[in-house]
Amino acid sequence: MLGATLEVRDGKLIGKPKGALDEMAAQIRLHREGIKRFILWSQSGKLTRRHSRLRGSDIWIAADNATVPGSVSPGDLYRASEIVSLGGLSRQMIKSVHKIKKEFDGQITEEEL
Repeated sequence: MLGATLEVRDGKLIGKPKGALDEMAAQIRLHREGIKRFILWSQSGKLTRRHSRLRGSDIWIAADNATVPGSVSPGDLYRASEIVSLGGLSRQMIKSVHKIKKEFDGQITEEEL
């Protein structure tokens, strides 16, 4: 973990603190547009329902600032920050996280992984 954050400012991808992302620079350049879209979406307030092949059921995907109806179970809801926490995990590990999240109606935080 680098301890850096990314944000979009004036349409540009900015890393903070400056220089903290040097070892990831090639990957960031390769995926810059997708990263920018994800960051902007994560702040968009949007909520959408999708089918998860990995989980075998429908899930809700929400921007971190989305308003979520009370009828949506926390175990079926994945906020943008939770999706980021799953990055780099194996398919089997993600399946295990899905199962635990659903069973406990919980939320994923980075400290828990």
